Amino acid sequence: MSDAGAAGRYIQDKVSGRTIDDYRRDEDLRLIVERKFEVIGESIVRIRDHDPVTVARITDFQKIIGLRNVLAHAYEDVAAEQMWATIQDSLPRLIAEVRDILADDEPEGP
Repeated sequence: MSDAGAAGRYIQDKVSGRTIDDYRRDEDLRLIVERKFEVIGESIVRIRDHDPVTVARITDFQKIIGLRNVLAHAYEDVAAEQMWATIQDSLPRLIAEVRDILADDEPEGP
């Protein structure tokens, strides 16, 4: 789960101060973002397979897995606008949910 949070924060860091036009023009940025979303999706798949109760706490976890599958297998179908909207609209919520899940899993003090 921590991989998903770290990848999400990395994406946010890389797109900070950027616009969708920057994203469209910068192939390296697109490759970084797409790869990190693959990592997020794979992390969610592994959680789903081992802990369905926890994964259910992630809003739209099925869509996240679906995006990972598209990026891995049908990458030519991914539009910059779709990715940018996901970064702006869905990623902050995902990062917050992962943070909350990880915090809940931390053992309490003595």
